[in-house]
Amino acid sequence: MNSRSFLLFFLLVTAAHCGAETVGHGTLPQSVIGALKRSGAPKGSLSVYIKRMGGSEPLLDYNADAARNPASAMKVVTTYSALEIFGPTHRWSTRFYRDGPLSNGRLSGNLVIRGGGDPLLTVEGFWRALYALRERGVKHITGDLIIDNTLFDTASIDLEPFDNNRYRSYNAYPDAMLVNFRVNRFMVMPEASGVKVFTDPPASTLTIDNRVKLVQGPCQGARHIGFKVVSRQPTTEVLLTGNYSKKCGETAFLRSIIPQDQYLYGVFKSIWQAMGGTIDGRYWIGAKPKGAQWLYTYKSRPLTEVIRSVNKFSNNVMARQMLLSIGAKQSGQPGTPALGAVAIKSWLQKESISMPQLNIVNGAGLARQARISARGLGNLLEAAWLSRFSA
Repeated sequence: MNSRSFLLFFLLVTAAHCGAETVGHGTLPQSVIGALKRSGAPKGSLSVYIKRMGGSEPLLDYNADAARNPASAMKVVTTYSALEIFGPTHRWSTRFYRDGPLSNGRLSGNLVIRGGGDPLLTVEGFWRALYALRERGVKHITGDLIIDNTLFDTASIDLEPFDNNRYRSYNAYPDAMLVNFRVNRFMVMPEASGVKVFTDPPASTLTIDNRVKLVQGPCQGARHIGFKVVSRQPTTEVLLTGNYSKKCGETAFLRSIIPQDQYLYGVFKSIWQAMGGTIDGRYWIGAKPKGAQWLYTYKSRPLTEVIRSVNKFSNNVMARQMLLSIGAKQSGQPGTPALGAVAIKSWLQKESISMPQLNIVNGAGLARQARISARGLGNLLEAAWLSRFSA
Protein backbone atom coordinates (compact mmCIF):
# COMPACT_ATOMS: atom_id res chain seq x y z
CA MET A 1 0.00 0.00 0.00
CA ASN A 2 1.57 3.32 -1.00
CA SER A 3 1.48 6.46 1.11
CA ARG A 4 -1.34 8.08 -0.84
CA SER A 5 -3.74 5.14 -0.60
CA PHE A 6 -2.78 4.61 3.04
CA LEU A 7 -3.89 8.17 3.87
CA LEU A 8 -7.09 7.69 1.86
CA PHE A 9 -7.77 4.59 3.96
CA PHE A 10 -7.56 6.67 7.13
CA LEU A 11 -10.02 9.21 5.71
CA LEU A 12 -12.49 6.52 4.64
CA VAL A 13 -12.44 4.91 8.07
CA THR A 14 -13.13 8.32 9.57
CA ALA A 15 -16.17 8.94 7.40
CA ALA A 16 -17.61 5.47 7.84
CA HIS A 17 -17.14 4.81 11.53
CA CYS A 18 -16.14 7.82 13.56
CA GLY A 19 -18.74 10.45 12.87
CA ALA A 20 -15.80 12.79 12.42
CA GLU A 21 -17.80 16.03 12.28
CA THR A 22 -19.07 15.50 15.83
CA VAL A 23 -16.21 13.73 17.58
CA GLY A 24 -14.00 15.85 19.85
CA HIS A 25 -10.23 15.93 19.40
CA GLY A 26 -9.58 13.59 22.31
CA THR A 27 -12.88 11.68 22.47
CA LEU A 28 -13.22 8.18 21.12
CA PRO A 29 -16.50 7.27 19.38
CA GLN A 30 -18.76 5.07 21.50
CA SER A 31 -18.54 2.28 18.90
CA VAL A 32 -14.76 2.16 19.36
CA ILE A 33 -15.02 2.25 23.16
CA GLY A 34 -17.50 -0.63 23.00
CA ALA A 35 -15.19 -2.65 20.75
CA LEU A 36 -12.28 -2.11 23.17
CA LYS A 37 -14.37 -3.27 26.10
CA ARG A 38 -15.51 -6.40 24.30
CA SER A 39 -11.93 -7.28 23.40
CA GLY A 40 -10.60 -6.57 26.89
CA ALA A 41 -8.07 -4.07 25.54
CA PRO A 42 -7.49 -0.95 27.68
CA LYS A 43 -8.22 2.40 26.05
CA GLY A 44 -4.65 3.48 26.74
CA SER A 45 -3.38 0.85 24.30
CA LEU A 46 -4.99 2.67 21.35
CA SER A 47 -3.60 5.62 19.40
CA VAL A 48 -5.62 7.46 16.77
CA TYR A 49 -4.77 10.48 14.63
CA ILE A 50 -7.17 11.54 11.86
CA LYS A 51 -6.85 14.76 9.91
CA ARG A 52 -8.44 16.01 6.72
CA MET A 53 -6.05 17.08 3.99
CA GLY A 54 -5.80 20.85 4.08
CA GLY A 55 -7.30 21.03 7.55
CA SER A 56 -5.51 22.90 10.30
CA GLU A 57 -6.63 20.69 13.21
CA PRO A 58 -7.06 16.92 13.51
CA LEU A 59 -10.57 15.54 13.59
CA LEU A 60 -9.54 12.94 16.15
CA ASP A 61 -6.43 13.02 18.29
CA TYR A 62 -6.24 10.26 20.89
CA ASN A 63 -2.89 9.22 22.42
CA ALA A 64 -1.45 10.43 19.14
CA ASP A 65 2.01 11.11 20.56
CA ALA A 66 2.47 7.77 22.30
CA ALA A 67 5.39 5.76 20.93
CA ARG A 68 4.02 2.52 19.46
CA ASN A 69 5.51 -0.48 17.70
CA PRO A 70 4.27 0.07 14.13
CA ALA A 71 5.03 -3.40 12.71
CA SER A 72 5.06 -3.20 8.91
CA ALA A 73 3.73 0.38 8.83
CA MET A 74 7.42 1.25 9.29
CA LYS A 75 7.93 0.30 5.65
CA VAL A 76 5.98 3.44 4.68
CA VAL A 77 8.67 5.52 6.40
CA THR A 78 11.50 3.67 4.66
CA THR A 79 9.99 3.61 1.18
CA TYR A 80 8.78 7.20 1.12
CA SER A 81 12.15 8.42 2.42
CA ALA A 82 13.89 6.41 -0.30
CA LEU A 83 11.61 7.92 -2.93
CA GLU A 84 12.55 11.44 -1.89
CA ILE A 85 16.26 10.74 -1.26
CA PHE A 86 16.97 8.67 -4.40
CA GLY A 87 14.24 9.86 -6.78
CA PRO A 88 11.69 7.66 -8.57
CA THR A 89 13.96 6.66 -11.46
CA HIS A 90 16.83 5.40 -9.31
CA ARG A 91 18.20 1.99 -10.24
CA TRP A 92 20.64 -0.20 -8.34
CA SER A 93 23.70 -1.54 -10.20
CA THR A 94 25.17 -5.04 -9.99
CA ARG A 95 28.58 -5.05 -11.68
CA PHE A 96 30.58 -7.94 -13.14
CA TYR A 97 34.38 -7.90 -13.58
CA ARG A 98 37.05 -10.29 -14.78
CA ASP A 99 40.18 -10.81 -12.71
CA GLY A 100 42.27 -12.36 -15.44
CA PRO A 101 42.55 -12.49 -19.25
CA LEU A 102 39.57 -13.47 -21.40
CA SER A 103 40.14 -15.24 -24.70
CA ASN A 104 37.93 -17.47 -26.86
CA GLY A 105 35.27 -17.74 -24.14
CA ARG A 106 37.81 -18.76 -21.49
CA LEU A 107 38.33 -16.54 -18.46
CA SER A 108 41.71 -17.54 -17.05
CA GLY A 109 41.09 -16.20 -13.59
CA ASN A 110 38.25 -15.14 -11.35
CA LEU A 111 34.82 -13.70 -12.02
CA VAL A 112 33.91 -10.85 -9.67
CA ILE A 113 30.35 -9.82 -8.82
CA ARG A 114 30.09 -6.50 -7.03
CA GLY A 115 26.75 -6.09 -5.29
CA GLY A 116 24.97 -2.75 -5.41
CA GLY A 117 22.31 -3.52 -2.80
CA ASP A 118 19.52 -4.30 -5.29
CA PRO A 119 16.44 -5.20 -3.19
CA LEU A 120 14.65 -6.88 -6.09
CA LEU A 121 17.28 -8.95 -7.89
CA THR A 122 15.09 -12.01 -8.48
CA VAL A 123 16.33 -15.25 -9.99
CA GLU A 124 14.84 -14.14 -13.33
CA GLY A 125 16.86 -10.92 -13.22
CA PHE A 126 19.99 -12.82 -12.19
CA TRP A 127 19.49 -15.22 -15.10
CA ARG A 128 19.27 -12.27 -17.51
CA ALA A 129 22.46 -10.80 -16.05
CA LEU A 130 24.35 -14.09 -16.49
CA TYR A 131 22.97 -14.50 -20.01
CA ALA A 132 24.24 -11.00 -20.87
CA LEU A 133 27.61 -11.94 -19.40
CA ARG A 134 27.76 -15.06 -21.52
CA GLU A 135 26.89 -13.07 -24.65
CA ARG A 136 29.86 -10.86 -23.86
CA GLY A 137 32.18 -13.81 -24.30
CA VAL A 138 32.48 -15.45 -20.88
CA LYS A 139 31.79 -19.18 -21.00
CA HIS A 140 34.45 -21.04 -19.02
CA ILE A 141 35.88 -19.72 -15.75
CA THR A 142 39.06 -21.36 -14.52
CA GLY A 143 39.17 -19.52 -11.20
CA ASP A 144 36.75 -18.64 -8.42
CA LEU A 145 33.66 -16.53 -7.98
CA ILE A 146 34.56 -13.46 -5.91
CA ILE A 147 31.57 -11.92 -4.16
CA ASP A 148 32.09 -8.24 -3.33
CA ASN A 149 29.39 -7.24 -0.85
CA THR A 150 31.33 -4.38 0.72
CA LEU A 151 28.66 -1.76 -0.03
CA PHE A 152 27.00 -2.83 3.23
CA ASP A 153 28.75 -3.32 6.55
CA THR A 154 27.85 -6.96 7.18
CA ALA A 155 28.97 -6.74 10.83
CA SER A 156 26.19 -4.20 11.48
CA ILE A 157 23.42 -6.44 10.14
CA ASP A 158 21.38 -8.40 12.65
CA LEU A 159 21.33 -12.01 11.43
CA GLU A 160 19.18 -13.32 14.23
CA PRO A 161 15.58 -14.28 13.40
CA PHE A 162 12.70 -12.22 14.76
CA ASP A 163 11.07 -15.33 16.22
CA ASN A 164 11.65 -19.07 16.59
CA ASN A 165 10.93 -19.70 12.91
CA ARG A 166 14.51 -19.16 11.80
CA TYR A 167 14.10 -20.48 8.28
CA ARG A 168 10.89 -18.69 7.32
CA SER A 169 11.32 -16.31 4.40
CA TYR A 170 10.30 -13.21 6.39
CA ASN A 171 13.41 -13.72 8.54
CA ALA A 172 15.84 -13.50 5.59
CA TYR A 173 18.62 -11.01 6.28
CA PRO A 174 19.97 -8.40 3.83
CA ASP A 175 23.23 -8.33 1.90
CA ALA A 176 24.69 -6.04 -0.76
CA MET A 177 24.71 -9.00 -3.17
CA LEU A 178 21.29 -10.41 -2.36
CA VAL A 179 19.66 -12.65 -4.99
CA ASN A 180 16.04 -13.81 -4.91
CA PHE A 181 15.67 -12.69 -1.27
CA ARG A 182 17.91 -15.69 -0.38
CA VAL A 183 14.79 -17.87 -0.53
CA ASN A 184 14.12 -21.29 -2.02
CA ARG A 185 10.66 -22.50 -2.98
CA PHE A 186 10.35 -26.19 -2.11
CA MET A 187 8.08 -27.81 -4.70
CA VAL A 188 6.26 -30.95 -3.53
CA MET A 189 4.74 -33.29 -6.16
CA PRO A 190 3.05 -36.67 -5.69
CA GLU A 191 4.11 -39.32 -8.22
CA ALA A 192 3.30 -42.96 -8.74
CA SER A 193 6.46 -44.08 -6.95
CA GLY A 194 6.43 -41.56 -4.12
CA VAL A 195 6.80 -37.84 -3.41
CA LYS A 196 9.14 -35.71 -5.50
CA VAL A 197 10.67 -32.60 -3.91
CA PHE A 198 12.82 -30.05 -5.71
CA THR A 199 13.67 -26.37 -5.23
CA ASP A 200 13.22 -23.22 -7.27
CA PRO A 201 15.70 -21.75 -7.87
CA PRO A 202 17.98 -24.77 -7.92
CA ALA A 203 21.23 -24.39 -5.99
CA SER A 204 24.27 -26.63 -6.36
CA THR A 205 25.02 -26.02 -2.68
CA LEU A 206 21.72 -27.53 -1.45
CA THR A 207 21.00 -31.24 -1.08
CA ILE A 208 17.66 -32.73 -0.02
CA ASP A 209 17.32 -36.00 1.88
CA ASN A 210 13.71 -36.70 0.95
CA ARG A 211 12.02 -39.28 3.19
CA VAL A 212 8.45 -38.05 2.73
CA LYS A 213 5.96 -40.92 2.26
CA LEU A 214 3.04 -40.85 -0.14
CA VAL A 215 -0.17 -41.89 1.66
CA GLN A 216 -3.92 -42.13 1.18
CA GLY A 217 -6.34 -39.91 3.03
CA PRO A 218 -7.52 -36.30 3.01
CA CYS A 219 -5.14 -33.61 1.85
CA GLN A 220 -3.50 -31.58 4.60
CA GLY A 221 -1.01 -29.78 2.38
CA ALA A 222 2.60 -29.61 3.43
CA ARG A 223 1.81 -29.02 7.10
CA HIS A 224 2.90 -32.50 8.14
CA ILE A 225 6.20 -32.47 6.29
CA GLY A 226 9.03 -32.34 8.82
CA PHE A 227 11.86 -29.95 7.91
CA LYS A 228 15.33 -30.08 9.47
CA VAL A 229 18.69 -28.59 8.47
CA VAL A 230 21.19 -31.41 9.00
CA SER A 231 24.43 -29.71 7.98
CA ARG A 232 25.79 -26.46 6.53
CA GLN A 233 29.26 -27.45 5.25
CA PRO A 234 30.44 -27.87 2.61
CA THR A 235 26.85 -27.62 1.40
CA THR A 236 23.51 -27.25 3.14
CA GLU A 237 21.65 -30.52 3.61
CA VAL A 238 17.93 -30.64 4.47
CA LEU A 239 16.07 -33.66 5.82
CA LEU A 240 12.38 -33.92 4.91
CA THR A 241 10.15 -36.44 6.69
CA GLY A 242 6.45 -37.12 7.22
CA ASN A 243 3.47 -38.00 5.05
CA TYR A 244 1.90 -36.41 1.99
CA SER A 245 -1.50 -37.35 0.57
CA LYS A 246 -2.02 -38.42 -3.03
CA LYS A 247 -5.04 -36.12 -3.11
CA CYS A 248 -2.98 -32.97 -2.53
CA GLY A 249 -1.56 -32.51 -5.97
CA GLU A 250 1.37 -30.12 -6.29
CA THR A 251 2.11 -27.61 -3.53
CA ALA A 252 5.03 -25.51 -2.33
CA PHE A 253 6.51 -23.76 0.69
CA LEU A 254 9.23 -21.12 1.07
CA ARG A 255 12.34 -21.34 3.22
CA SER A 256 15.46 -19.22 3.68
CA ILE A 257 18.06 -21.70 4.88
CA ILE A 258 21.33 -21.41 2.93
CA PRO A 259 24.02 -18.97 4.17
CA GLN A 260 24.33 -15.92 1.96
CA ASP A 261 27.62 -16.63 0.15
CA GLN A 262 26.79 -20.33 -0.26
CA TYR A 263 23.34 -19.49 -1.65
CA LEU A 264 24.69 -17.02 -4.21
CA TYR A 265 27.36 -19.41 -5.45
CA GLY A 266 24.92 -22.32 -5.57
CA VAL A 267 22.33 -20.43 -7.61
CA PHE A 268 25.05 -18.92 -9.84
CA LYS A 269 26.61 -22.31 -10.58
CA SER A 270 23.27 -23.99 -11.29
CA ILE A 271 22.21 -21.29 -13.76
CA TRP A 272 25.68 -21.00 -15.29
CA GLN A 273 25.96 -24.73 -15.95
CA ALA A 274 22.42 -24.84 -17.38
CA MET A 275 23.60 -22.23 -19.90
CA GLY A 276 26.50 -24.48 -20.86
CA GLY A 277 29.11 -22.61 -18.87
CA THR A 278 31.64 -24.00 -16.41
CA ILE A 279 33.47 -22.76 -13.33
CA ASP A 280 36.43 -24.70 -11.94
CA GLY A 281 36.84 -22.90 -8.64
CA ARG A 282 34.78 -22.21 -5.55
CA TYR A 283 33.78 -18.85 -4.03
CA TRP A 284 34.98 -16.34 -1.53
CA ILE A 285 33.95 -12.99 -0.12
CA GLY A 286 36.15 -9.98 -0.71
CA ALA A 287 36.55 -6.56 -2.28
CA LYS A 288 37.01 -6.33 -6.04
CA PRO A 289 40.71 -6.74 -6.87
CA LYS A 290 42.28 -3.48 -8.05
CA GLY A 291 43.25 -4.82 -11.45
CA ALA A 292 39.87 -6.38 -12.26
CA GLN A 293 38.36 -5.27 -15.58
CA TRP A 294 34.70 -4.30 -15.99
CA LEU A 295 32.56 -6.65 -18.08
CA TYR A 296 28.90 -5.78 -17.59
CA THR A 297 26.47 -3.84 -15.36
CA TYR A 298 22.99 -5.12 -14.62
CA LYS A 299 20.51 -2.37 -13.74
CA SER A 300 17.65 -3.03 -11.35
CA ARG A 301 14.02 -2.14 -11.86
CA PRO A 302 13.30 1.53 -11.08
CA LEU A 303 12.71 2.53 -7.49
CA THR A 304 8.98 3.08 -8.06
CA GLU A 305 8.54 -0.61 -8.93
CA VAL A 306 10.70 -1.70 -6.02
CA ILE A 307 8.64 0.40 -3.59
CA ARG A 308 5.44 -1.17 -4.89
CA SER A 309 6.79 -4.65 -4.18
CA VAL A 310 8.00 -3.70 -0.70
CA ASN A 311 4.66 -2.25 0.39
CA LYS A 312 2.23 -4.50 -1.48
CA PHE A 313 3.83 -7.73 -0.26
CA SER A 314 5.25 -6.30 2.99
CA ASN A 315 8.67 -7.67 2.06
CA ASN A 316 10.97 -7.34 5.08
CA VAL A 317 14.35 -8.00 3.51
CA MET A 318 13.65 -5.54 0.68
CA ALA A 319 12.87 -2.80 3.19
CA ARG A 320 16.05 -3.63 5.11
CA GLN A 321 18.04 -3.45 1.85
CA MET A 322 16.53 -0.04 1.18
CA LEU A 323 17.52 1.34 4.59
CA LEU A 324 21.11 0.12 4.15
CA SER A 325 21.22 1.64 0.65
CA ILE A 326 20.10 5.01 2.04
CA GLY A 327 22.84 4.83 4.66
CA ALA A 328 25.51 4.04 2.08
CA LYS A 329 24.37 6.80 -0.28
CA GLN A 330 24.11 9.57 2.28
CA SER A 331 27.27 8.75 4.23
CA GLY A 332 29.62 7.57 1.50
CA GLN A 333 30.49 4.68 3.80
CA PRO A 334 29.42 1.04 3.84
CA GLY A 335 25.72 1.09 4.69
CA THR A 336 24.53 0.27 8.19
CA PRO A 337 21.04 0.43 9.70
CA ALA A 338 22.22 3.23 11.99
CA LEU A 339 23.54 5.31 9.09
CA GLY A 340 20.29 4.76 7.21
CA ALA A 341 18.28 5.89 10.23
CA VAL A 342 20.43 9.01 10.63
CA ALA A 343 19.98 9.85 6.94
CA ILE A 344 16.20 9.48 7.15
CA LYS A 345 15.93 11.57 10.30
CA SER A 346 18.12 14.25 8.71
CA TRP A 347 15.85 14.31 5.66
CA LEU A 348 12.73 14.50 7.86
CA GLN A 349 14.19 17.45 9.72
CA LYS A 350 15.10 19.19 6.46
CA GLU A 351 11.52 18.74 5.21
CA SER A 352 10.05 19.84 8.58
CA ILE A 353 8.23 16.52 9.02
CA SER A 354 7.87 16.01 12.75
CA MET A 355 8.38 12.40 13.93
CA PRO A 356 10.10 12.75 17.34
CA GLN A 357 9.20 9.23 18.54
CA LEU A 358 10.64 7.51 15.47
CA ASN A 359 12.99 4.58 16.08
CA ILE A 360 13.66 2.93 12.73
CA VAL A 361 15.88 -0.03 13.81
CA ASN A 362 15.98 -2.02 10.52
CA GLY A 363 13.47 -0.19 8.32
CA ALA A 364 11.09 -3.15 8.00
CA GLY A 365 9.23 -2.95 11.30
CA LEU A 366 10.25 -6.53 12.10
CA ALA A 367 11.87 -5.41 15.34
CA ARG A 368 10.52 -5.24 18.89
CA GLN A 369 12.29 -1.92 19.52
CA ALA A 370 10.82 -0.11 16.49
CA ARG A 371 8.68 2.89 17.42
CA ILE A 372 6.50 5.51 15.78
CA SER A 373 3.57 7.66 16.87
CA ALA A 374 0.19 8.02 15.19
CA ARG A 375 0.75 11.76 14.78
CA GLY A 376 4.21 11.16 13.33
CA LEU A 377 2.86 8.71 10.77
CA GLY A 378 0.06 11.16 9.93
CA ASN A 379 2.60 13.93 9.38
CA LEU A 380 4.58 11.70 7.03
CA LEU A 381 1.51 10.63 5.06
CA GLU A 382 0.37 14.22 4.68
CA ALA A 383 3.81 15.17 3.34
CA ALA A 384 3.68 12.21 0.93
CA TRP A 385 0.24 13.31 -0.30
CA LEU A 386 1.59 16.78 -1.06
CA SER A 387 4.87 15.50 -2.53
CA ARG A 388 5.87 16.25 -6.11
CA PHE A 389 5.93 12.47 -6.60
CA SER A 390 2.36 11.93 -5.44
CA ALA A 391 0.29 10.25 -8.12
